[in-house]
Amino acid sequence: MFFNRREGKSRLSFRKQVDCLQHFKRLCVHRHPLLREFFRFSVVGFTGLLVDTAVLVSLVELANLDPRFAVLFAFGVGVSWTYVFNRSWSFPLGRASPIYRTFPYFFSVCLAGLGVRIGVMHLLIKYAGMGVKPWYILASFIGIAVATFFNFFGSRHVVFATRK
Repeated sequence: MFFNRREGKSRLSFRKQVDCLQHFKRLCVHRHPLLREFFRFSVVGFTGLLVDTAVLVSLVELANLDPRFAVLFAFGVGVSWTYVFNRSWSFPLGRASPIYRTFPYFFSVCLAGLGVRIGVMHLLIKYAGMGVKPWYILASFIGIAVATFFNFFGSRHVVFATRK
């Protein structure tokens, strides 16, 4: 088994550990390119989540809107934000497609994902008592998490797919 070192110094420095993790990442990306796309899509989605949530909370807290209504405005801002970065970074083929063709597809996929999100939010607000602060925010996060996979595969296979 493993024992504490009694003599000498370990050659497994912090730098070697970082190099090992970077090499592992390169192997994973090379062998599973879908993981790279999903990771990038998730990073962009996380920034979109921050933008979306800021708009949602602002509208609920400052304008006293119902969270289920305010999410529509938050959605519009979030979709525009994530489209720009998914097109340029997450999906390499996205740069080759004109915006006037891909944005309507992206918006449609995200609109279907919004239906999933609102459905989950509604169930949580109505049946789990998550309609009050701060629970409606958690209900929104859970709805977004459920819709993320739908949006990823829709974006990958519909929006930024190669057209023949």
